[in-house]
Amino acid sequence: MKDLSTILTCIIITLMPVPQVLAADVPIKGHFVGNVVATPLSITEPLFRLEIISSGVLSHLGKSKAKFVVPSVLFVPQSAQVALGNLQWTGTLTAANGDQISGTYTFRPASIKFGLTGDISYQADLKVTGGTGRFEGLSGQALATGKANYITQTFAADVNGRLSQ
Repeated sequence: MKDLSTILTCIIITLMPVPQVLAADVPIKGHFVGNVVATPLSITEPLFRLEIISSGVLSHLGKSKAKFVVPSVLFVPQSAQVALGNLQWTGTLTAANGDQISGTYTFRPASIKFGLTGDISYQADLKVTGGTGRFEGLSGQALATGKANYITQTFAADVNGRLSQ
């Protein structure tokens, strides 16, 4: 009877799904669209905290949600630009199963010009600092290139980079 129990245990362990982990170094590519929620930080100047909430598809994550926070942005209409008070911000990408990738993101440059229609083009360097589930111990980097509109409070971004575990 003990041998039968050992055999059944071995069969069950063999048939259990193995969590998919990333290969040593893989490319990532994706596209996200979403909205920007601006929260005023001051009553005397146009200073805002931005929360960016989006969805999209990223290789190795599939359908995902992203949430990023930009701690402070100063709207400067006289020079048609937004000035970032803190170039580095944090964010999380969440896969459909709940596994997450977290990291820091740095805008290039500190001031971003905008057009009369509210259009803003931007780039941000993404540095992956960790993850949960199958992304535990993850590192990597990517470049996000996108367009936003401060009037409609919408944005879209393409992400290209590499991840390793």
